[in-house]
Amino acid sequence: MLGVNIINKSKDNIFVLIIKSILMSLGGVIFPVLYLFLPPMLVAESINKGIVKIIGVFSLCCAIVGLVVSPVFGALIFSVFGPMILIFHYMILKKSSINLTIFVCAGVFFLSVIVSLYSFGVTAQSLNSSESIKVFIEAQKNVLELSDIDISRSELTIMYNRMLQLLPGTLVIISLVISYVTYVITGRTLLKKGAYILQPSSFIFFRIPKGVFEAMLIVGVLIYGVQALTDYRLNILIDNVLMVFEALFTFVGVAVFLFFLNRAMRGKMLKLIILLFMFMVPGASTVFLFAGILDSLFNFRKLP
Repeated sequence: MLGVNIINKSKDNIFVLIIKSILMSLGGVIFPVLYLFLPPMLVAESINKGIVKIIGVFSLCCAIVGLVVSPVFGALIFSVFGPMILIFHYMILKKSSINLTIFVCAGVFFLSVIVSLYSFGVTAQSLNSSESIKVFIEAQKNVLELSDIDISRSELTIMYNRMLQLLPGTLVIISLVISYVTYVITGRTLLKKGAYILQPSSFIFFRIPKGVFEAMLIVGVLIYGVQALTDYRLNILIDNVLMVFEALFTFVGVAVFLFFLNRAMRGKMLKLIILLFMFMVPGASTVFLFAGILDSLFNFRKLP
């Protein structure tokens, strides 16, 4: 009887996991933030139940989503998140270093998005087409009309082109955030179940790995050298690289702010309200950026 109960409980857990995966996948269509919680849930379960079973569950989830929404959408979810789930499972079991795991999994996610979009016909040519620009302008016009903001079509076209130019850097930042969040949630989930894995520390201790300043210097020298020795103008590449580094240092600045805020007061809700208020203050992102750079240089938090 005990063996039967264990088997039934295992089946129930798998059934609940399938339902959660389907609801998150469908809900992500309306609330994309839900996709942040889909990979960690599956990675955590893969450590307990095995990757073969979890990939089977994920495949079934994507198939059902494909029937409800569209086959293309179901295939897109699988091709974007599937490889990252596999590599996370592998690197956690291999006990790879935290930084290596985050960067490798972010790289896998980045490549998965690029390959998936290209496979489904989203290319540079299609994004630059007059049809795509028209769709963007019409969508933005509808939103801006509700806010009584008047922006000309030419300004919206410039905005769209600028978004395309910064798309690679934006995707790199999103990949790093998803990789970090997946790792953190997976580690905390397993810890609640009595299992421990190497995992990032609390966000208030977040810091950029050693060698970032050296990497910035090397990248800067290489870009300058290419521009000086050839006719290539790499302004767009420079903008994307700077945006990625600015985002990383801004995250560090937010962590520094929360670190000292955590020392000054208790109460999670109050600290969250203060942080949200800070983000609404004009120029706050610049303050966080410089705080992150200074902390990376002088280690205000005295982290070991």
